Amino acid sequence: MIETLKNHIRENIKQYLVLFIILVLGIVIGAMTVNNTTETAKTEINEYLNTFITDISTNNINYFEVLRNSIIKNIEIILVIAFISLSVLGKIGIYTINGYKGFTLGYTISSFIAVFGAQKGVMTAMCLLLCSKLIYIPALFFISIHSLKLYQVLKENDGEDKKLTIIKYILVIATALVAFIISSLIETFINSNLLLLLLDSSK
Repeated sequence: MIETLKNHIRENIKQYLVLFIILVLGIVIGAMTVNNTTETAKTEINEYLNTFITDISTNNINYFEVLRNSIIKNIEIILVIAFISLSVLGKIGIYTINGYKGFTLGYTISSFIAVFGAQKGVMTAMCLLLCSKLIYIPALFFISIHSLKLYQVLKENDGEDKKLTIIKYILVIATALVAFIISSLIETFINSNLLLLLLDSSK
């Protein structure tokens, strides 16, 4: 299993680097967007984040509703990527999704920093994002790589190769879905508790 994963990474290292660069560019753009946001927007961000943290600290959150919404969003992402790989959008669409995910990540991290300052903002962002994103981002890259392959095969090949690629792609979707669900579980039940520990230790 591990050897197969290593071979997969070696065979697709250039594509992984491209996706990583696109993600980082999205993060940078997201961070710059927050830095250039008006004071009114920053106030709204501040109120939203403080309300969110208050809800966590007072245990005023329906965790299973949050989990359900998170899983639904992840399923939607998988379906969108799968649809794009079957459409004329192909590479551009898949790269755009990865860039957008980077943008939201950069925007979120920078929002915490803008509201809480550098040290506490980074620590808060890590509590809410890091653990789950360590699973989410590799899974996103994984399904993106196979979506690019599927797009290429459907564009160029016919016959058995196409059928075999589609079968493999279905297995890839199932694997990515499991990873996304694990990410949602971590984000819902573990990250919030890490945030509570951070808030208690900073008092």
